[in-house]
Amino acid sequence: RAPGYTHDRRVLEQVAALGYGYDSSLLPSPTYYLAKVSMIAWMGLRGRRSTSMVGGWRSFVGRDRPFFRRDFGLWEVPISVAPRLRMPMVGTFVLASDRAAASAAELDYLHLELHALDLADPDLDGFDPALVRRQPELRTPLSARRERLRRILVERGGSATIAGAFSF
Repeated sequence: RAPGYTHDRRVLEQVAALGYGYDSSLLPSPTYYLAKVSMIAWMGLRGRRSTSMVGGWRSFVGRDRPFFRRDFGLWEVPISVAPRLRMPMVGTFVLASDRAAASAAELDYLHLELHALDLADPDLDGFDPALVRRQPELRTPLSARRERLRRILVERGGSATIAGAFSF
């Protein structure tokens, strides 16, 4: 997955040249992109600089199911989004509430994107208190996040391999 969910022809050419069979950088969520750009602008107004990438808006629109890119010889395996509002199925969102977790569990195709922080323990993992205050996933109790992930996996029949996405 490309940093910031953004990629372009150059990145995909390199991925293919390195012999990889798929890319999972697409996050077809205009909702996420608008929130990201708004937050970067808000930080700028407050005199703070963001290191987030703003470009690459094309990575936030498009198909929400795996498809084969003949132009690169790669499968594109997008991160899942909820219907209608296209909210991203990423750990920060999905593990934050029972409702979001249930929504993820009900999708016919689920590519749930998780970061290490999504299952980190703010009390035991030695994080700076300033980081804990800033990161929304660390403000949700780890026990709740783990239980929500467990329920998603159980309701979906367990985990799956990336190869299973290619049958869509």
